[in-house]
Amino acid sequence: MMSIKEHYPSNDDQLILIKEMGITFLRSPPKKQQSKLDFLNFGWECMNKSSNPDTYMDCAIILVEFAVKNLNLNSVNLFIKEIFKKF
Repeated sequence: MMSIKEHYPSNDDQLILIKEMGITFLRSPPKKQQSKLDFLNFGWECMNKSSNPDTYMDCAIILVEFAVKNLNLNSVNLFIKEIFKKF
């Protein structure tokens, strides 16, 4: 995830890449739970820096689907509540 920050300084570019990674992970999820959490935490960190609602929501849709498939219900509900608070 650090290489994303280094090579894509624009937050919008980072979110587009996270969205594409999320689509790939939905098709073939990482086997380790920690990798899933690292991906979601990094995606959430980048989303919180975004001021572009379109890019934010494009990424949020994918991350929510990923969270639904890989996390427990309480975590998913918290994630969705935070999205609604943003905009």
